[in-house]
Amino acid sequence: MPLLRSPIRTLAVGAALAAVPLLVLAGHQSTATGADDASVFTMRFEPASFKLVDVPPAAASETSPPGPGDYFVLKNRLFKGDRRLGALHATCVITNRGTSPGNTPLLCTGVYRLPGGTLIGSALLSTDAEVNRIAVTGGTGRFTGMTGIATEFNENDGTGRILVRIQ
Repeated sequence: MPLLRSPIRTLAVGAALAAVPLLVLAGHQSTATGADDASVFTMRFEPASFKLVDVPPAAASETSPPGPGDYFVLKNRLFKGDRRLGALHATCVITNRGTSPGNTPLLCTGVYRLPGGTLIGSALLSTDAEVNRIAVTGGTGRFTGMTGIATEFNENDGTGRILVRIQ
């Protein structure tokens, strides 16, 4: 069943895609206070792939919104200016049927493949949020032991930018 073709499912999934990019990282930069133990990064993201999985019980029709337990996987390309830096690989589970397709709650986890290592983020998001805050919970390589918060600013077309503060 092509889940992304109906107007309601397309709206819900499109909104979810815009809400998910979580966090990203660009390069080290001292904070305004000059502290070396904290870094602030900015990146932009673009969607690359997306797949919604409708788990049983299956939706009654293609106009039915996604339900609890349904999930999607995605890949986003990550950029600093015009230079590609890496990719986000994320999974989001729908935790409850929203009161409308635009406010479906999502439990999301993502791994960012970046030069020198990976970063991991986790959040409870809403598909209608223009701004999301994500916990940076750890990393590998040059990001080992880093934690912090990412604030993402979503555009209506699935792209956006992310401000990350880690230490």
